[in-house]
Amino acid sequence: MITEGKRNILKVREWDENGAILEDQEQDSIFLPNQYMTRAVETGEELEVFVFIDNIEERIATMELPAFEVDSFACLPVKAVESYGVFLDGGLPKDIFLPNKLAIYKKFDVGEKRLVYISTDPLNGKMVASEKLSNFLSEEPVEYEYNQEVNLRIWRKTPLGYRVIINDESEGMLFNNQVFRKIIIGESCKGYIKDIRESDGKIDVSLSKLGFKEHIDEHQNTILNKLKAAGGALPLNDKSAPELIYSELSMSKKNFKKAIGALYKKRQILIEEQGIRLS
Repeated sequence: MITEGKRNILKVREWDENGAILEDQEQDSIFLPNQYMTRAVETGEELEVFVFIDNIEERIATMELPAFEVDSFACLPVKAVESYGVFLDGGLPKDIFLPNKLAIYKKFDVGEKRLVYISTDPLNGKMVASEKLSNFLSEEPVEYEYNQEVNLRIWRKTPLGYRVIINDESEGMLFNNQVFRKIIIGESCKGYIKDIRESDGKIDVSLSKLGFKEHIDEHQNTILNKLKAAGGALPLNDKSAPELIYSELSMSKKNFKKAIGALYKKRQILIEEQGIRLS
């Protein structure tokens, strides 16, 4: 069955100067217009296409594949602002509509990115976006383990830090004291479960693994390998900015300071004003 708002693997039944007729194993067919082809196709060839509902509410296929599918989260730029909502650029011939009633922040700027959930409008089958992301998270508590690696989507900024979405199913909090690099709303990144509060079940997360003793060798090895690759010296020390340390080593300043302290005690490195170097 051909699924709208999703990627489909379909076979070319026939084609002409206007486009191609594609079909699935049940002979359900759909039209792929020439302007939505990224290359020439051949009869009998299998293609991966994205299926969507166009402006005249007809099902259409495109070989230009977006990074998302329906029933998923996506971070999309604002393409046009209207009085009744905005249109988001999803990389498709048809833009994704975010109506005002499903928006959280009513002020929009063309080009800014918004984290939304893409679903299907039951009235016409077209894709529609919503910023009310809590409606699409699990209503049941999800079991996580301390220090478990998870995927995070940065949702929105708060005075305490950032609200995040964990594994596309739970809401969590990344506090400011766990942030040691620039955070971009809508970005996806790796994170770790820091705490699940017994009082309210809310989840706190971290951008780095917890428990230095357990992972001290990992941080030390990262620094030693980086030093060797750089010719024996790095312009980093305990006075360096957290953002610079993270960009070079992908670790927090706290873990960096503990690691170089341990390496110094083992006489494997020297700590100088200009940075660190192999001893």
